[in-house]
Amino acid sequence: MYERKDRANLLALDEVFKYTRQGLIGQSAAVLFMAFIIKDFIASYLVLLWLCTQVCNFIVRVFIISRYQKIRNTIYSFAQAKCWLKYYMVSMLITSILWGMSALFIEDISHDYHFLMYAVLIGLSFASIATLGFVLEIYMAYVIPMLSLLFYSFITYDDIVGQIAGIFILISYAYAHMSVVQFSNNFKDAQIDKELALEAQNDLQEQAKKLEYMAHHDSLTGLANRTSFHQRLTHAIAQSQRSQNSMALFFLDIDKFKEINDNFGHEIGDKILSAFADRLKNSIRKDDTLARLGGDEFTIIMQNIQNLSDVEHLAQKILDAFASPIRLDENALHITTSIGVSLYPQSASSPKELLLLADEAMYMAKKEGRNRYKIHTLE
Repeated sequence: MYERKDRANLLALDEVFKYTRQGLIGQSAAVLFMAFIIKDFIASYLVLLWLCTQVCNFIVRVFIISRYQKIRNTIYSFAQAKCWLKYYMVSMLITSILWGMSALFIEDISHDYHFLMYAVLIGLSFASIATLGFVLEIYMAYVIPMLSLLFYSFITYDDIVGQIAGIFILISYAYAHMSVVQFSNNFKDAQIDKELALEAQNDLQEQAKKLEYMAHHDSLTGLANRTSFHQRLTHAIAQSQRSQNSMALFFLDIDKFKEINDNFGHEIGDKILSAFADRLKNSIRKDDTLARLGGDEFTIIMQNIQNLSDVEHLAQKILDAFASPIRLDENALHITTSIGVSLYPQSASSPKELLLLADEAMYMAKKEGRNRYKIHTLE
């Protein structure tokens, strides 16, 4: 949860910098308007100094934003961005003080402009919620000094209207504070909810992929399972029929596998099955389909056969793959396999018949002494 809050805070800072350019345009207009109000009542050099300070501060803020955006791709946590938060808070604090200082001239300004000054500063504090309100600390650095100086100017003014205005400033600040807290929290909560929803969606997709994989693959070897085998065999037959090419179905198991399980246990038996599957993978062609039907029974679908020698070559290659023993921990077990092969369309044309004939050919190989292959059409 902490990481989500951290990312939400970082995104909030991104939003502040994203919308700051819009805020600068509005504040520039407000600066010119305020300068127009006070120019006739304040010494020209003070007005010019105030304007120059505002402009310099604007330039600093633009520089901070530009630098931050250039290195944003290297920032992955809010902790890394805190220095940029502090830089921007200082610049907003200076901006706020400059705005508040304009209110200190209120006694020298005509009463006709008092409401305009009040409206400009209060308007800035509320308008900035949409640009600075994503990060509460930045908004407070901008609003508190400005409204505090405005409040001081009105409350110390020897006029009941000014004192009433001071009370309204307090009310405005309280309302603005509540609004920005809610705005900031709503944004961060929305980011967290969005991330949670995305994580939940990704989890569901991942679970769906796992279920889909489990439905079509053997959990021990990772090979295609019986369900997937039947689908692929049906597809292979249809493809061979369209291309008018032959295909072969290999049916094989491990010789005397029951004795291995009885003598060494099922744990060793499972390791033998995994090692057996690995050697089969390394023996077949890239386009061939290897599947485990269950127990120690495996099948291979071999498509696009040019002649019978292709089948004989693969069968002998598989037998040769088990010439060396399988080493498991401290055990070195020598295993062999018996292979039966049926051909499409020479042996049969349906998936069920091809599987049955390949199974029969395998048992014929076992009767003849195991560790050999038997092709149905050569019987």
